[in-house]
Amino acid sequence: MGEREFTGTLQRADLGTGGYLLLDDQGERWQLDGDVPAELVGRRVRVTGRVGTGFGFVMAGPVLEVRRVRAE
Repeated sequence: MGEREFTGTLQRADLGTGGYLLLDDQGERWQLDGDVPAELVGRRVRVTGRVGTGFGFVMAGPVLEVRRVRAE
């Protein structure tokens, strides 16, 4: 599957080793894999990336392989 854009709220997951999640506009939670700016937690963001396979360490939803995150 190719690259897509997702919009929603960036969240921090404190489970396990921790990580970042995107709660998208359709109510789905995505685990973000890649560079995510910590200063955007709690803000509305647009994430560009590809849907990965399986679940990551946080086990909080499907994996989104991040290419870019930016504030809306």
